[in-house]
Amino acid sequence: MERSNLTRYLKEIKEKLYQGLKIPSEEDPSSKDYRTYRLSSKEKREYYLAAFAFCIVIGMLFYDSIPAGLLLLCISPYFEDRYADHLREKREENMLGEFKDALYSISASIAAGRQLPRAIEDAASSIGMFIGESSILYPELLDITKRYKQQNASIEMLLSDLGERSGIEEIKLFASSCSICRRCGGDLEEVCLKSAYILIEKIEYGREARAVLAEKKIDTLIMLIMPAAVLFFLNISSYSYIKPLYGSLAGRILMTAALILITIAVLWSLKIMRLEL
Repeated sequence: MERSNLTRYLKEIKEKLYQGLKIPSEEDPSSKDYRTYRLSSKEKREYYLAAFAFCIVIGMLFYDSIPAGLLLLCISPYFEDRYADHLREKREENMLGEFKDALYSISASIAAGRQLPRAIEDAASSIGMFIGESSILYPELLDITKRYKQQNASIEMLLSDLGERSGIEEIKLFASSCSICRRCGGDLEEVCLKSAYILIEKIEYGREARAVLAEKKIDTLIMLIMPAAVLFFLNISSYSYIKPLYGSLAGRILMTAALILITIAVLWSLKIMRLEL
């Protein structure tokens, strides 16, 4: 029995020593910059496969030629950055939604009499319970709690750091209000509670505005798809009617001009529909 206890004790010591010597991972939340997005190998493969299929379809519709579609594939690296920006904005939107949930939890904890560090710890537990490991904000809140306890770091500075790395204005405002209150000697919990209520309303307003804009995006997408849909229908039903557009120089010039105008319309519509709140 004593030998078994000794073996378990030595095993625990070995695990603690390993954890103490463990090299920090590159995935440390406090070193991650959310203002940029780097496509993973899987995301790049998915992007270029989709770009290949799309260019082949465009080549067949506008030029009746697969080589023309392969030639269009040369411009796909230009749109790779736009695809990365789209994924970054999507991640930012998800992170903002999680921050709203965290604000609900923080405000409830503060209203129950807890201080801000404990309220953030409760928010991390709440997000981890309802969202799980797929959460973006969960490891960040855990890291803030850990650094506050182990390194005695300022909770306001930790929140400010998260706001800068995330690029989300609401997180920056919340951290700024806490920091100003601390410097001026005000009631930190009361200020955090009021700030949380104001920011929750701001996030809700932004979500409603994006929902309205999403409906307009669908309408715009339908209008942009219509020219390609008409070409597809004519290719199936009356190929002889549009064959001169594929077989003559003037026809190819006309189709190229149409493709350029459609591309400009797509880029212009995407620029118009960027919502800044």
